[in-house]
Amino acid sequence: MFLAIGAAGLLVQPALYWLLRAWWPTAAANLVSLLATTLLNTEANRRLAFRRSPAHPARAHLVAGVLFLGGYLVNEAATEGWRHLNPSCGRLSETLVEAAASCLFTAVRFTVLRRTVFHSPAARPPR
Repeated sequence: MFLAIGAAGLLVQPALYWLLRAWWPTAAANLVSLLATTLLNTEANRRLAFRRSPAHPARAHLVAGVLFLGGYLVNEAATEGWRHLNPSCGRLSETLVEAAASCLFTAVRFTVLRRTVFHSPAARPPR
């Protein structure tokens, strides 16, 4: 379920970025597209992918918020780095770089959420 939700987010977020990029600078388009999809993604994962988890919704969104900041910085660095290397690049190539960075950070996001928020107490090794 996490993969399906993640795949949907990885389609929606770059599309939203591409649309917003027509009017806004890269940083603003990146921020809004990531914020919108992070909120929806976290809630969908909490309700569907990890529904048996005892994690409180506030904790899930707090950790997701911290991860959002990391993801935003990674995406922004990738996009701005690409624009620095290719000053005449268009929205499509920016969007593809941004989508690739999102894809990579999704693996990090899953790992962190799985280990810190949506873990099963029974799955933890004894201390």
